[in-house]
Amino acid sequence: MPKVTIVIPVLNVQPYIRECLDSVVHQTLADLEIFCVDAGSTDGTLEIEQEYERQDPRVRILEDTARSTGYAKNLGIDLAASGYVAIVEPDDYIAEDMMEKLYDAAVRYDLDMVKGNYRSFLGEGKTRLFAEKAVSLCGEDYEKVIDPRSDNRYFGWDMYTWTGLYKKSFLETFGIRHNESGGAAFQDVGFWFQTFCYARRIMLLKDYFYHYRRDNPNASVNNPNRTFVMCEEYKFVKDRLSGDTGTWERVLPAYYHALFRSYFVTYERLAKGLRPDFVKRFYAEIREGYEQGGICRALFDAYELDYLDVLLESGERFADKLERQKAGMEKKRQALSERLQSCGCCIIFSAGSHGSNLQILLKTALHHEITAFCDNSPQKQGKEINGVPVLSPQEAVQKYPDAVYLIANKQYGLQIKGQLADMKIAESKILDCRVEELVDGFL
Repeated sequence: MPKVTIVIPVLNVQPYIRECLDSVVHQTLADLEIFCVDAGSTDGTLEIEQEYERQDPRVRILEDTARSTGYAKNLGIDLAASGYVAIVEPDDYIAEDMMEKLYDAAVRYDLDMVKGNYRSFLGEGKTRLFAEKAVSLCGEDYEKVIDPRSDNRYFGWDMYTWTGLYKKSFLETFGIRHNESGGAAFQDVGFWFQTFCYARRIMLLKDYFYHYRRDNPNASVNNPNRTFVMCEEYKFVKDRLSGDTGTWERVLPAYYHALFRSYFVTYERLAKGLRPDFVKRFYAEIREGYEQGGICRALFDAYELDYLDVLLESGERFADKLERQKAGMEKKRQALSERLQSCGCCIIFSAGSHGSNLQILLKTALHHEITAFCDNSPQKQGKEINGVPVLSPQEAVQKYPDAVYLIANKQYGLQIKGQLADMKIAESKILDCRVEELVDGFL
């Protein structure tokens, strides 16, 4: 019996499928079965899958007769002969030791699910740009067994399902399924929410295993015309869980916080002509949650609370506020660009998600190269991000005494500013860059 089943839902991804399959078949954990669940590819993808199926007995092609990513994933899970299941999207790829490390942790600690961090990326080959994404921004959440039922804040972790490995018996015991809505339509949202509702033993590993493509023009996140698809996914969650009264009451605040975050991102991605109808739905559902006592302000960060309070008053005011924020974003980008033109040396303080997103913005939109990153974490020092070294703050100040420092840390920005001041960096050379106000959609 294989140790892990990898399910890959596939449809017309010819430019990407070979890299994906190479990363899967070359896992250091060789005891796998690999299901390519194809929804009728016609662009040469199927022929590539058939090539791998002939060469590797672990690879098996299944037919997605429903033309639904949710159905494809459910089918793969149902047919899995292993004790653990992973999902890999066909335009992404994974680190060669991902399955081995996740499986070892799952077995050693008897986990319902185990997840690792991931990197988003743009481009191909040596020109690729990566942004590191931590599933949790709290370092204390890693490398220990957690019961997510103990605190709804765990629902604030990154929701993607492909970062993890899931015990099949756990999924079966609680009847956890993907929504089988048509096409590829955010079905990971419902699956993710169910797993966090019912899991008792989960773990996060610090490794960055998964590589998530953000420039596939056919990906569902890049389709601006699917107005209410995300709403349908949350209705699926509600319908699935509301019959389990105890669980539903416990997770109701987490449900409305997750819904707010998902709808917010969906609204930003929609074509402008579709936004008015969507914001009416957004307002109605959040207002309903508020009146039911389902809004827990402690789960929202300051940025989210600012928009939540406006939305609770009026959907139109929410839309107006966001439009003003977008207009302000362009002005802030321009001001930053003008400020950096006179800088001979520029260092980003923070080598995490915000820092790498800021670097990509500077490089691709403002055409400005940074000299280095610096970070207080010893684990990050000595490494590189997109070819740029990560230094300790002491090394950065010593090596580049005249540098301008861009602070790209949402949580500890004030502390970092004080740290730089203590290191005799002039205030004029410290810029607090609120990345969420500069980057239109994080990588």
